[in-house]
Amino acid sequence: MSLRPYGSLDVNGLEVQIARLGFGCARLFGGSETKASLRLIETALSCGLTHFDTAPSYGDGQSEVVLGQALAGVSGVTVTTKVGIDPGKVTSSRLQRLYRKTARPLLARTPKVKSALLRWNSSRSSQTSAKSSLQSVRALDCDEVDQSLESSMLRLRRDRIDILLIHEPDGILLDDKLKEHLEYLKRDGVIGAFGLGWDRSVASPPSFGTILQSRFRSNGSEEQSKKIDEKLEIFHGILRHGERAELLPVQRVREVLTNNRNSAFII
Repeated sequence: MSLRPYGSLDVNGLEVQIARLGFGCARLFGGSETKASLRLIETALSCGLTHFDTAPSYGDGQSEVVLGQALAGVSGVTVTTKVGIDPGKVTSSRLQRLYRKTARPLLARTPKVKSALLRWNSSRSSQTSAKSSLQSVRALDCDEVDQSLESSMLRLRRDRIDILLIHEPDGILLDDKLKEHLEYLKRDGVIGAFGLGWDRSVASPPSFGTILQSRFRSNGSEEQSKKIDEKLEIFHGILRHGERAELLPVQRVREVLTNNRNSAFII
């Protein structure tokens, strides 16, 4: 696996090339928000971003559809999607939709307040998720993986997924059967690589696949991330949950890219 254009990283001899800086698609919504979502992807492409991170549950289940529409006919892009969370169980409430249309534009004018609110809400959500996963760990059936993957490829209009992640794996039984099935999909060329993806920060991840995706661990050290056991770390949250509010977004992105040359980042 190699990270372009800031050097290369080989993971177990598997060649999956992704840009070090990717675009997170959790807030791509359909319906009345489709045009705005498409403009976001068009802007990302025009800025040179070529890696896109999505999931069946994102955007009230519409993120993959919108992303597939935006990337139709576009070459040289890579996509991460996920499996493990039923998109039918993750939908926005009327209050959340109202927030997107009214409060969010206002908060965009006060980035420090917005950042503080996001950190508070995300911390609360992570604690709730962790407690819930400890109470219930389920097996992820191979048929469920195949059905989810097939549906994602249809929505994304792709015949291959570059990276497939187990979504919020704290609640998933990461057994040999699941690992062997994902290895089979990789050998068959259906996916390029697989691993684990969390919304929270993860200090001691389990060994599963070659990709570890989680929230950026901002601890003040110069080298805040590294290659672990021949795995590629992909981080998100450097802007939404960052503690360097005095920096402009472009300065913050440049800082983490410079200090963490073995990692990729989703913004």
